[in-house]
Amino acid sequence: MAIAVAAVVQLRHAAPGTQARADRGTMMRTRPLPALLFLGTALSACVSYRPQPLDSARSAAALDARQAGLPVGRPATEADLIALGAANAPALRNAEAALRTAMTAARTARVRSLGTLTLTTEYSHQDNPQRPWLVGATGDVPLDLGARRSGRIDTADLAVIQARYDYAEALWTLRSAIRRAAIDLRAADAETVLAEQALALRRERLDRFERRVRAGEDSRPVALAARTELLAAERRRAEAVARGAQARAALAAALGLPVSALAGLALATDVAAVPAAADPRLDAWRRDALLTRSDVLRAVADYDQSEDALRIEVARQYPEIHLGLGYIVERGITKLPFSLPLVLPPADLNRAAIREAEMRRAAAGTRLEGVQAAILSAVDTARASLAAAAIAAARARGPDLAVVARIQAGTDSALKLGAADRTDALAAAAVVVEARLAAAEADRLERQAAVDAEDAVRHPFDDREAAALAAAMTHLETITP
Repeated sequence: MAIAVAAVVQLRHAAPGTQARADRGTMMRTRPLPALLFLGTALSACVSYRPQPLDSARSAAALDARQAGLPVGRPATEADLIALGAANAPALRNAEAALRTAMTAARTARVRSLGTLTLTTEYSHQDNPQRPWLVGATGDVPLDLGARRSGRIDTADLAVIQARYDYAEALWTLRSAIRRAAIDLRAADAETVLAEQALALRRERLDRFERRVRAGEDSRPVALAARTELLAAERRRAEAVARGAQARAALAAALGLPVSALAGLALATDVAAVPAAADPRLDAWRRDALLTRSDVLRAVADYDQSEDALRIEVARQYPEIHLGLGYIVERGITKLPFSLPLVLPPADLNRAAIREAEMRRAAAGTRLEGVQAAILSAVDTARASLAAAAIAAARARGPDLAVVARIQAGTDSALKLGAADRTDALAAAAVVVEARLAAAEADRLERQAAVDAEDAVRHPFDDREAAALAAAMTHLETITP
């Protein structure tokens, strides 16, 4: 508008006759300089586009070359892995980028519109040969006030809050993935050792039977049965090795690292004990989860956004007021027009949009109820599964191992008395190792059930992990758009 005003100032002083034309020519030579300076200053303040193409090959090479940064001189705990994942995990980086975007959008929502600027000119020699030009500038500025503005800003602010909840949810998902992978990796390492022991016992037993069959002391079916047991032991060992590789790959994926970066990973064995399903902390965390879980808080923010949307639609049933200002020089006459343009609501006074917004608000409230109901169901199901897994693990570690231990002790006694041979002792020892394998698997399932319970209440049983999660959440305070 300032440029148009400068142009108007150049034309409005023109006088009739040759002297007026000469004066106008002088003015045209001297007056454009301030306008050009203003135009140059305005253009210099504009942001220029800077292309930033992606180099997928470079990013892929950088990802493949990442190093783990594991603790030196000691095994890594889950807390160490959480801190490592918070720095490298792609899911957290994506959540952080989404938060920055939401924060930038919240700033944008506060910027007022300058409206529209219309520059007009008209030449008419017949009306006034001495002053044939009409030059003007009119602006239409919306009055960004009331519920329209506050609702827009509140919606953008709620989007920032939702992005923070999404970051917290991504962090917890990372923690659970690390926990599950670490449990599987420890179990696979322990089962591999036991499977190798069972395999060695079964192999020695088969060798003895085959020598006895060749010597005619036993029949071929006995050796075939021993070979079948050996094949089962080999398959069990291969499965344990494969589970270990899968767990290591899953852990690397959660951390955003290549598998090769975890080649020297050693996990700490001082893990927290599995809590009982009747642990009173679960009752308190269950109540808290209904109010403080990130998905619950996000659903509440969704409802608040639907409230703002309804408030905006209610405001739109009234005309939107604009402010029209202008400056016109019409053949030597200066005019200052003023108007109040009104943007009228729809023909139904926005009733349909208001009804739609009310339905969206009701749906948001229903979603909140659904999230809370799902939490209750998840907690109760997880506690039942944890109780069942604890019973199975206790049986595998207690009575089952006691039975096979008694069998092995009886076989060893019979061997000393000459009532049994070495193949019987090998079979009894293999059964004990296989029972330990079953106990290790039951322990793994019990720990995974505990992770399910932690997922349901969004709270770790290990205080060290809780501290690591709290430290990772403090990173939110440093994120700026």
